[in-house]
Amino acid sequence: MENNQELKHTLEEAERLHNTGDLVGALRAYRKAQKWVSDDATKDEVQQYIDELHDMVAFVQESEGNQDKPWWEPMVDRFKENTVLIVVTSILVIAIVLLATIVPMVMKTLQKQSPAQPSPSPSVLLDRTEKGDAYQVQAELKGNGGGGGGKIKKSTSVVTLTIPEVLYEPYPSKYVIQDKAPVYDTQKNVGKTPISNVSLNTLVLLVNKTADNQWLQIETSGEQRYWISAKALGDSRYKSPAEIDAEIKASLGNKYWEIQVEGNAAPFQYYLYVNAPNALLAYQSTLAAYQSYGDRQMLKTMNAISHQKIEALRLEEASLAPSLGNPKFTVRLRVYARDARGEESLLGEKQFSLQRGKDQRYEVKRLLEGF
Repeated sequence: MENNQELKHTLEEAERLHNTGDLVGALRAYRKAQKWVSDDATKDEVQQYIDELHDMVAFVQESEGNQDKPWWEPMVDRFKENTVLIVVTSILVIAIVLLATIVPMVMKTLQKQSPAQPSPSPSVLLDRTEKGDAYQVQAELKGNGGGGGGKIKKSTSVVTLTIPEVLYEPYPSKYVIQDKAPVYDTQKNVGKTPISNVSLNTLVLLVNKTADNQWLQIETSGEQRYWISAKALGDSRYKSPAEIDAEIKASLGNKYWEIQVEGNAAPFQYYLYVNAPNALLAYQSTLAAYQSYGDRQMLKTMNAISHQKIEALRLEEASLAPSLGNPKFTVRLRVYARDARGEESLLGEKQFSLQRGKDQRYEVKRLLEGF
């Protein structure tokens, strides 16, 4: 309860200082409030206020630094910095004006020359939907039969670090991206025996730096200051391989595969996407995706061009499953067609290889064609 009261009082004080124009005071109050925040939603909200006010204070301090310059010098500097933007914007404005003038004239001319076309009948639209409207088919073929995000989610543990040329108070927030990162008490002692360490994904403030940006001074939530290697800090949290895998799997409907449809009119193109953390899951995901494709789109396509109706397609695994860490493997399938009498005949085989990428994941985007 005491922490909640302290948090409420500090946030109220920060809001009051902000409303009275004391931006630095408001930022300090928000920094202080971070100590008592326990839930992630409030923590993100407080951090957003800190980032916004930090930008405002930096802008004010930079503007005050320019007051000694002639009144026209900042205008010239801004013009130089934005020359390309001004030229491109001018060209776009001229192009838009020309298009707004020319297009209506062309449209009127075309309407006079060609008779009005009737709207498509409901049966035509229904027919197109049954044959594979892009949205309908895509929804049908998600990895979980309807969920998923439509695109494979790209996520990475690589974190960038942005160090401002000038550090203004209140200072920018950074994350520790190295577990138990060693810290030093003074700049003279960096690289020697550390006095302590900081845990992974700890949020700290960047308060000072060396001239070569190799060593940075940070301030922790306990208002203690240390020196740390720049390689141990980043602009965002470090994500573990398990976190990345969970994000990718969730984006694919809790599977590691998805079939997507591309094109606005038939014939559509079907693409297989696989993004798996190991060879065995990539192998199993590929088999499951081809089975779904064979049961639905391939069966419809073959019956559209065959004189004899195929009741079902059966895929038979013709290769051995790889081990978890196999860097490269091959998927082989035999495809059988069953007719109305229940008799099966071999249609053909499908074979291709998958391999592990630089990020240690098995990622594939492949156009699905006939067997």
